[in-house]
Amino acid sequence: NQSAPTLYSFFPTIEKKTAAKVLNNLTKFFSSHPEVKKAKSAGRKKGLSSGVTVQSNEYRKNFAFGINEVTKALEKGKLSFFLVCQSAKPAVLTQHLALLAGTTGTPSATIPNLSATLLPLLQLKSVLAIGFHKTHQDSDLTETSDGIKAHLSTVTLPWDSLRSEKSNLKRKHEPEATNFIPTKICVNKSTVNTSNVDKTKN
Repeated sequence: NQSAPTLYSFFPTIEKKTAAKVLNNLTKFFSSHPEVKKAKSAGRKKGLSSGVTVQSNEYRKNFAFGINEVTKALEKGKLSFFLVCQSAKPAVLTQHLALLAGTTGTPSATIPNLSATLLPLLQLKSVLAIGFHKTHQDSDLTETSDGIKAHLSTVTLPWDSLRSEKSNLKRKHEPEATNFIPTKICVNKSTVNTSNVDKTKN
């Protein structure tokens, strides 16, 4: 028996050559922007004793790294697009992202070897998903973002087509609206029958 499709299966896929180009663009970009790497925080005791507050990486705020960050950003409608690692196991880890992508209309795609490619560049334990935020002013980031987004498409959920068919069927069976044209009636007083006029007035 054929198993029912999961939400993960509705993620858009792109050709191998295109996926390789996307990975190459990501590698080139993050290699030239080491400031995106997650800053290593000092130990709790050391931080407290020195009184030094570690400032957040402002440039890193242009991205969402990992399933949790991408999920939160999608729920708030902050992402321009996002990518999911095709080798994520089990698929249930990322299938809810397909639902969020479909309901928010956010372009996405699954990319093979996404996590393995970005791990050494970002110094993270895993990168099963990465999202680009909508607002950013850096020209290099904009060029990279637009170049990747051009290859992506939105998620079409199974009930979207059913909703569309139901809407078309409803319109088909709806009775046509009747348009009434206002008319003006003119009465010629000279032709009115005066035989029944009250004679007591004479």
